[in-house]
Amino acid sequence: MGSAARKPRGAPHEATRGAVVNRTRKRVRRANNHRRSKIIITSVLLLLICVLGFQSISLRERNDFLRQQEEEIMQQIRLEEQRALEIEDFESFVGTDDYVRGVAEEILGLAEPGVIIFQSVE
Repeated sequence: MGSAARKPRGAPHEATRGAVVNRTRKRVRRANNHRRSKIIITSVLLLLICVLGFQSISLRERNDFLRQQEEEIMQQIRLEEQRALEIEDFESFVGTDDYVRGVAEEILGLAEPGVIIFQSVE
């Protein structure tokens, strides 16, 4: 009877064995792709963390520099405000008769009537 042409009952067919091998290969390929994706994502995240860390350090240094510069400018502002007050006081003094008399005596050599001026002779 044609039992020689038939395959034994317990042995898998060639088509079935090929499908199992293909499925296994696909699983392995997917697992490798998944592993590769994890490595790439982890690498990108580590790179971002490093970049952010360096940027944070440089921003802190710049912030410290700008704070120091701000303190120096505030000190200059205080000095200029004090100088402005001194100038205002001097402006009010310039308008007085005492200032005019002092300048007239020192620069022009003038004196009020009845005042005797002594000059040293050398």
